[in-house]
Amino acid sequence: MRKLFLILFLFFTVSLTYGQRNTDLEPSLYGYWLNGDGEVLIIELDNTFTRRTASKILAAGRVDLIDNEIRVIRTDIDAEYSLGFHVRNDLFVVAKPGDKNEAWLFTKIGN
Repeated sequence: MRKLFLILFLFFTVSLTYGQRNTDLEPSLYGYWLNGDGEVLIIELDNTFTRRTASKILAAGRVDLIDNEIRVIRTDIDAEYSLGFHVRNDLFVVAKPGDKNEAWLFTKIGN
């Protein structure tokens, strides 16, 4: 619970003080990211993404930056949504879809 509050505090504090200003993804977003649940998020240079465990794909699609949020267009299911986020150095915090009180915290593990 403490970890969730810390993530949310970091997410909202940084979101208010640092906004993404253009339609391109932050270059540091591309690469391989790992979260605390053992899921790997791969964001490719063509703005496609895959979120997976060691044994299965959890989500796949395309991401774009629109109005300071990541616009997700899923290709594995019929869904589109926008997510608040912040990226700094090797940390990437992104709100979970459908629940603004939860977020993923990813750590960069490769390019």
